[in-house]
Amino acid sequence: MNRIFAYGDKVLLIDSKKRRYLTTLVEKGEFHSHSGFVAHDLVIGQTEGAVIPTTKGALFSVLRPTLEDFVLEMPRGAQVIYPKDLAPICMIADIGPDTHVFESGIGSGALSMTMLRYGATITGYEIREDFANRAKTNVRSFLGEQALNRYAIQIRDAYEGIDGTVDGRSPRVQSAAARRITGCLYAQHYAGGSGTTSNGQRVDRIKDA
Repeated sequence: MNRIFAYGDKVLLIDSKKRRYLTTLVEKGEFHSHSGFVAHDLVIGQTEGAVIPTTKGALFSVLRPTLEDFVLEMPRGAQVIYPKDLAPICMIADIGPDTHVFESGIGSGALSMTMLRYGATITGYEIREDFANRAKTNVRSFLGEQALNRYAIQIRDAYEGIDGTVDGRSPRVQSAAARRITGCLYAQHYAGGSGTTSNGQRVDRIKDA
């Protein structure tokens, strides 16, 4: 059974031309478009798939956004990695529960959200504080406050060195070529580690310091 919509829920509004709009339901809120506006109160109590009219008679279907929807429609400060690439990256890097990931250059948080959804814990380096704040806001917005317990971001440059511990060990990139890759994603596993760049290229390996 579909849960009914309530204040605070994120919804995806889709018009007759399949244009998609992401919004959060708030008390006395309104979604405005050239086709009129939809009062959020009309969505409250409805179930997913409901069709809501605007003040000009246009119709919007109301759905709960998937992770793919959110990545495509979320606020962003930097270009995101798109869903068609996020899944293969996580598969090649073997991201899953109990995986501790070092992510360099977190951007708007699309990859971070996907890995957190897979159950990973992330340590991220980002040189721009505005990008870091946007990523944390996006993670909180879609996955909830509890996801931030597995998401630690530091404002620093990975080129200046990587420290901190992963399961009591300090990961260190041994390959000079790997250190030159911009925006690398390194996955440190309990039994050892390997890395994957943002375009899916394999990097062997991360060894204990």
